[in-house]
Amino acid sequence: MIVGRGTIFRIEARAMLKGKGYGVGVFLAGVPQRTVVWTANRDDPPVPSTASLVLTTVGRLILQSHPRRDVYIVTDASQKIAAASMLDNGNFIVFNSDEDIIWQSFQYPTTSILQGQRLSAGKELNDGNLVQYPVGVGVPIYAYWSTGTFVSGDNVSLNLDNDGHLYMLNSTGFNIKHLTIGGYDDTNRTIYLMKIDSNGILRFYSYRLDQNGNRSIIWSSTSDKCAPMGVCGLNGYCVNVDREANCICLLGFALVIEGNFTAGCERNFSSDSCKNDDGKIQYTIQAVENTVWEDTGSSEVTSTTREECETACYEDCNCIYSSINEPRKHDDEPKDGNGKAHTDILIIGLSLIGFAIMVLVVSGALILRSRVFRYKRFSTDSNIRLCENVAPISFSFAELVIISRQKSGKDHLGPFSKGRTHHGNLVRLLGYCHDGANRLLIYEYMINGSLSDVLFTPERRPCWIDRVEIARDVARGLLYLHEE
Repeated sequence: MIVGRGTIFRIEARAMLKGKGYGVGVFLAGVPQRTVVWTANRDDPPVPSTASLVLTTVGRLILQSHPRRDVYIVTDASQKIAAASMLDNGNFIVFNSDEDIIWQSFQYPTTSILQGQRLSAGKELNDGNLVQYPVGVGVPIYAYWSTGTFVSGDNVSLNLDNDGHLYMLNSTGFNIKHLTIGGYDDTNRTIYLMKIDSNGILRFYSYRLDQNGNRSIIWSSTSDKCAPMGVCGLNGYCVNVDREANCICLLGFALVIEGNFTAGCERNFSSDSCKNDDGKIQYTIQAVENTVWEDTGSSEVTSTTREECETACYEDCNCIYSSINEPRKHDDEPKDGNGKAHTDILIIGLSLIGFAIMVLVVSGALILRSRVFRYKRFSTDSNIRLCENVAPISFSFAELVIISRQKSGKDHLGPFSKGRTHHGNLVRLLGYCHDGANRLLIYEYMINGSLSDVLFTPERRPCWIDRVEIARDVARGLLYLHEE
């Protein structure tokens, strides 16, 4: 056993598979949960309990077990190993004779990422996207979770800081994804750990060393425990029951290992023939709805109906499933002749609907064009004038110049104010001018000038009582505009 100076982590040969074998790994010490943060040769079979971890005289770190062959713990050290050390951050490192680091476990993560550790490109992190697949499958359609950072380049790393900040950086050092916000306890009282649990869910944990190693989940890739593909093994499927994953074998199958669904399910019977001694079929084929079979090793049988496919499967009692690509026709579906007639009727109906929509669009465009033309003709025809009680009167620009000269004695138009008609506190709209580039609104002439002339001319400024009355009149006008 090699223990860090802070006794937080240790590396040792320990039972890995419920007492069925041993392996070398780094463990988080001082916590009640059995927590492995790194495993040497994780995919190799376990070794017996008589195995020992040895640093040989030729500078190799191996796991010796008799009568089996020796297993190298460090397989790619470029130089002879002179010493090994377990650091307090969980990094297991080896040195050469010059005390230079020639290998470290942080560069070869297995199921966990610790504080200060990085998951770099090429370490199961490709194209800048962190993806979870079932073991042995690298096809995108089988991925059940990803960060979605597809276009971030090749040199992307996953990083974990001391304050619990879990994030991804691209090759330029730019933060492209925050998995956690960080800012948690950054003292040596708390250990942060990201790991893939046995159910395939990626979780981020915190361990409080001052509270007997109490563990809490800060973040997880999913709350659906049935989301990881293959969690129930071969021929099994997952059902959520009270937010817990419940694995069920397909009909006619049973667990390979009782109590261990990851091993999958196998057929619960074996028979050379589906028929008994009397020649009668003794088994039935039951349909499994909403299921897609992906076994490419099955043989294909040319059949057109479900019954024919089932008959072909009965010929070989080791047939696991039978399926047909085309949907089965029911008795109430139209036959070939009627089906063609129905198709023709559908095509004709759709054509008529399309023609009707086209006629409506053309008719609407013609009506709109006619109304626009009439409006333009009415607005530009100076001989057409309505009574101001019916609609605003149309004036030409020349008429407005003459009226302005008569009222003010000047040859230019005076200022006009905006307002609404038929209210005692608002200026009344009389008409408008739409004469070429001249577009104006004409209100009744204010012989005493505008309100601004009265308020801001010192010699005409009203007394306090008059100003209060003016404010009330303005309020009455606003009330009319908004509500009356």
